[in-house]
Amino acid sequence: MKKIGFIGCGNMGSAMLKGALQAAWCDASSIAVYDSRADHLAQLASTYGVIALDGCADIAKQCKLIVLAVKPQQYEEVIIELKDHLREEHIVIPIAPTWSIKAVRRVAAAPALKVARIMPNMPAQVGCGVSGYVLTDEISTEEGELVVSFFKTFGDAHEVKEELMTAVGSVGGCSPGFIYMVIEALMQGAVDLGMNSELALQFAAKAVAGTAQTILDSGTHPAIL
Repeated sequence: MKKIGFIGCGNMGSAMLKGALQAAWCDASSIAVYDSRADHLAQLASTYGVIALDGCADIAKQCKLIVLAVKPQQYEEVIIELKDHLREEHIVIPIAPTWSIKAVRRVAAAPALKVARIMPNMPAQVGCGVSGYVLTDEISTEEGELVVSFFKTFGDAHEVKEELMTAVGSVGGCSPGFIYMVIEALMQGAVDLGMNSELALQFAAKAVAGTAQTILDSGTHPAIL
């Protein structure tokens, strides 16, 4: 049985996959992927050396951890395809912000399904993400350690109560979009004062990154700094 399988593998799924490989969490032969876009699936297999499979059922048959990396509106269809193939050993990993553990179990018709819900953010694409996650009680200590070690391959990961996932989505998931706007505004201000755009981007992005690192390294509240 493969260690992990991805159903869908867009930007976030690819970031998670790449994190696992770059951190040597597993080798490419332990990762299986299914994506409905045949050309994209072939490209993933060629780029990363992962195993390309033909459908959701094949992922379930060959993988212990199953990452649901499709768009939220595709979740119900995918879970219905999976439900007859899910076994006690499986751990399903939903990443869509709108899909709770209860909702996944309801559609799967499996009230004791092992679920490791995670909400990663876009900086996971460069290994600097911050994610909130929830593990169901059915997941053993050993299984939990395996799952969390995977989550940490693409950034920091913090266990939270499920009712806090909305907050995780707000502060972690949505914030990069706002920070991009701040960086763009800083950059444009420098351009308006005569700096070329390439150099302005370096100043703006490094200033924001350095400021964040100062907070993390010092442990000082930003209001004090």
